[in-house]
Amino acid sequence: MNFLMLKQFFIFFKDVKFHAAAVAFGGALGALARCGVSLSVDNQILAVFICNICGSFILATAIELRTKIRSELESLVSIGFCGGLSIFASFSRDSVAALRAENFSLFFINLSANFILCVCAVLAAQFLAEKLRYISAYLKDSEESQKYDSETGKIFDAIRHSFSRPNIEKIPTISERAMVQPRTPAPPPSKSIPQPPICPQGGTGSTGGEKS
Repeated sequence: MNFLMLKQFFIFFKDVKFHAAAVAFGGALGALARCGVSLSVDNQILAVFICNICGSFILATAIELRTKIRSELESLVSIGFCGGLSIFASFSRDSVAALRAENFSLFFINLSANFILCVCAVLAAQFLAEKLRYISAYLKDSEESQKYDSETGKIFDAIRHSFSRPNIEKIPTISERAMVQPRTPAPPPSKSIPQPPICPQGGTGSTGGEKS
């Protein structure tokens, strides 16, 4: 029992170690990206706004595509990189500074732009992830994509179908079409005429047999 508990502890510690390393590496990349944006843009409020928009878009994309990537990569992107890139604390500090300076126009513009456009970035990421899932499923299993010889033609056809039929569950796959068999109507029941009982002697008389 103690050996099994020790083994489970080492497995748990190994998973936690990998996730912690992924989060640390992603956080370093996000912090470097934020530093690059801050050095490239002179306006600090605009730099924070760009980082928050990009962080919201990347985070929503990683969450929507979590079934396609490993858990360590998801932790690297969502917790590490987006956590190091997006700057909610700096956004709050700049908003309070504008409010104390009685610059109400800048305060409301910064507040509304960050919240509204971050939500729009999340919606755009979800829309893009849905289209990517549709295109991936269409290229993998759709029978219609097999008629194209080039990969470019398949991709453009998948993009066209993703906008005409946005529901992923409605894609008719090859395996599903092979499983669906046409139903043949059952034959009508035959109306058989009841026959009289056959006697042991081979006659068709009454059950009492021949009279002696």
